[in-house]
Amino acid sequence: MKTIYKYTVTGLPLQNKIEMPKGASILSVNMQGADCCMWALVDTEMETEEREFEIVGTGWELDDNMSYVGTCFAKDGFVWHIVEVV
Repeated sequence: MKTIYKYTVTGLPLQNKIEMPKGASILSVNMQGADCCMWALVDTEMETEEREFEIVGTGWELDDNMSYVGTCFAKDGFVWHIVEVV
C-alpha cells in the first residue's frame, strides 16, 4: 500500500541515517515548526533500507556522491539544504 510518510532530518549530527521502505520517493522538504522535514511516498509493504541524508549550508562543498533533495528555510534566517549520500 502506498502512503506518504514524514521524516525529520535533525541538525546534529549533520549526517542522518533514516530507515525507509525500499524505493521511497522524496516528495517535499520543508520546515515544520523548528524541524526540517521530508515527506516521501512509500510502499508500506516493502522491506526497509537505511538511507543517509546530510544537512549542508549554502556555499558548502559537496562530494560527488551527494544528490540534492530540497531546501529548508529556518525561522532564524538560516537556509539548510538536504542532500542524500548515494
